[in-house]
Amino acid sequence: NTGKSGSENANTASTPATAKAGSATEGADPVQALLAVSKAYWEFDVEGLVGALHADNNKDEQDFKASVQQMARSAVKIRDALIAQKVPEKEAVSIAADVTEMRGMTLKQLKDATAQVEGDTATVSGLKGLPPIPMVRIDGKWKISVKKTMEVDGLKTPEEIARFKTETQLTFKALDGITAE
Repeated sequence: NTGKSGSENANTASTPATAKAGSATEGADPVQALLAVSKAYWEFDVEGLVGALHADNNKDEQDFKASVQQMARSAVKIRDALIAQKVPEKEAVSIAADVTEMRGMTLKQLKDATAQVEGDTATVSGLKGLPPIPMVRIDGKWKISVKKTMEVDGLKTPEEIARFKTETQLTFKALDGITAE
């Protein structure tokens, strides 16, 4: 028993990860949208990746989204610098992901994903090695909820958020030093 009424259970869908998607928020369901996010990540499509995030006009959420954008741009710089040094592209992508700790979802992780949809919110689970991903439907497109992601990541109090901001700024300074050489 889920504690939900029959009508609430009827509005909850379980969607298999089978469809291919184009833009980072394209897709009739949250799993398709995550497939597109994964594609944007592995193609180093920074704007596509950031466009898949929904942040309210809350400063902390906007800062979190900006941090993801800055980290993704750092990954692109590192990848490009490695390729310029004749490192094979596949290896350069892997190194850039490790250094920036930006690990995109793989199709293998999404294979068994399902979405519990309730109105304009959803949670995608069944992601091998990843926590459930909270999503929200905005203007008919599924996006990753920054607010809920911050909560899942343990960023609930002003102190935790301030620590996150300090750590990410230090990381960006270090990454800029790596890519400047």
